[in-house]
Amino acid sequence: MTRYKVLEPLAADRVYQPGEMVELGEADGAWLLKSGVVGEMTGSPSPGSSGTDKPTAAADLIAVVKQTASVGALDNLAAGETRKTVLDAIAARRKEIGG
Repeated sequence: MTRYKVLEPLAADRVYQPGEMVELGEADGAWLLKSGVVGEMTGSPSPGSSGTDKPTAAADLIAVVKQTASVGALDNLAAGETRKTVLDAIAARRKEIGG
């Protein structure tokens, strides 16, 4: 597990607000870092961390989309996404934040 600084509200085991620290597995951290939801790593992986816990459920991604406050982060979340429910949630969030 690695610690990251939260840049956008993040729904994980609880809701993290910008400025808070969150501990994530390697895959979640990389995915959320790419999406702009978290910032640079501030720790090192814990021993035994498998890094295989990437979120795959559409509902999990939609929860992140609903907490995202920047169009750039939404663009990153949409990149490569094919699920209609997720893409619809991204489009709706863009309208909400004026993007």
